[in-house]
Amino acid sequence: MSSVQAPTRPPRTSRFRRTVTAAATAGFGVLLFLSELLDPVGEGTPDNLLSAAASDPGAMMASSLLLLVSSILLIPVAAAIVRLTPTRGAGFANAGVVLLVMGALGHAMAATFYLIVSALPGSGLESTEVGMLLQHLDAAPNLAVSFLFIVAFGFGLLFSFIGLRRARAIPLWVLGTVIAAFLMEVAAPGGQAIALVKQGLGVVASGYLAYAFYRDGGPALEELAV
Repeated sequence: MSSVQAPTRPPRTSRFRRTVTAAATAGFGVLLFLSELLDPVGEGTPDNLLSAAASDPGAMMASSLLLLVSSILLIPVAAAIVRLTPTRGAGFANAGVVLLVMGALGHAMAATFYLIVSALPGSGLESTEVGMLLQHLDAAPNLAVSFLFIVAFGFGLLFSFIGLRRARAIPLWVLGTVIAAFLMEVAAPGGQAIALVKQGLGVVASGYLAYAFYRDGGPALEELAV
């Protein structure tokens, strides 16, 4: 009795898929940096939101759209991380990817909220009314869940790159840039200069991850199936 064998698949991802994934991974960090560079809000207080929406809604919209697109690009980033950590480091990497996806949702929620706020000055409402609305939303407990999603992003990056280092997919200095960015996020004072340095470190880390994925292409599919 003859058996039908499944068609063989190439042991490594195709050059096209590796190129697209690597480009998206590098672009993810660049878009986050540009979003921070164009952001006129700074600390997301109601007063800052109102001032930015009234004085520079175009920059606020551009920054939000860049943040939104970077959230989409996180999908191939997650694929690259999982691909490069098939066995050793997989626990950290998989946990990190879950947190990164949560963080991407948080970024998408924040970007959508900023887009809505940027349109409020043209709504016909008085500035005092808009300010009261933003104060109410800032204090609303049912919106606090978005903060948890945003916080998950930093932990997701940290765990993912620990997993990548354990898998020997990245050198120690790349993990060091992620740790430095994480410490700046949780401990450093606010301000755009600090935020840009932090995002710059993210560009370096995502750029090396893109290079590592394009260079290695991940393990053989046969190895993943074992």
